[in-house]
Amino acid sequence: MSLIALLLSLSNVSGALALSTPSNGVPPGNDSTGALVVPASEAPDLESAGGADTTTTPRNEFAARPLTIESRLGVGAPTGFFGGAISYSPIPALGLDCGLGKSNYGLQLACGLRARLLLGSLGALTPGFTPGSPTLSPRGLHRALTLTSGVSSGPYVDDHVLEKFTWVDGPGPASRSYPRAYWWNTDIGVEERYESLVLRFFLGAALLTNPSAGTDLVTHGERIERPSTSLFYFGFGLGLAP
Repeated sequence: MSLIALLLSLSNVSGALALSTPSNGVPPGNDSTGALVVPASEAPDLESAGGADTTTTPRNEFAARPLTIESRLGVGAPTGFFGGAISYSPIPALGLDCGLGKSNYGLQLACGLRARLLLGSLGALTPGFTPGSPTLSPRGLHRALTLTSGVSSGPYVDDHVLEKFTWVDGPGPASRSYPRAYWWNTDIGVEERYESLVLRFFLGAALLTNPSAGTDLVTHGERIERPSTSLFYFGFGLGLAP
């Protein structure tokens, strides 16, 4: 269960407790016909509501909040191990995501296009409304699958960690340094929204587009290895959709 889903469950429990105890201290009961009687102070104001359908959908929610501002944490991610990003989606199904962050080797810059497949919603009762009324609203957790593809750039050192770990005889492989490496990144993920809160998880792969731009760091007779041209990354983001 995600963090937003847990918070939403707690909100539902609180709302149920509030509904079970009316604010005027008079519990609802049944009249002589067996119909449920709700105290007037607890009944929804249908006149002010106008009988309007206040139900939200994932498409409406994403369209109403096209801009997101997020902090990002990741391992090998386009924005490094810590950074931030701003996304803008002119339509819910497609958006532009750009950010920057810090890696072990320096500042990382990244930008890409994000496609969304909108999923269902986990509804929550709007506080103050009663079950069965026309103003019942699943105000809540909206989910989407995402596919993001784009470019990133920053300093990078290929340490050939796997080769160094498995090498047993003779000098190990030399590290390869890139003053500026350019990557093509593609990842899949899940985006969740609860009102203005945004939570994102992603997993992807990056392809090095300029492997010949690196310099081998030979200090103690290390062997020269072919440059590594790919890596996997993952991370998550937490932010707001104002």
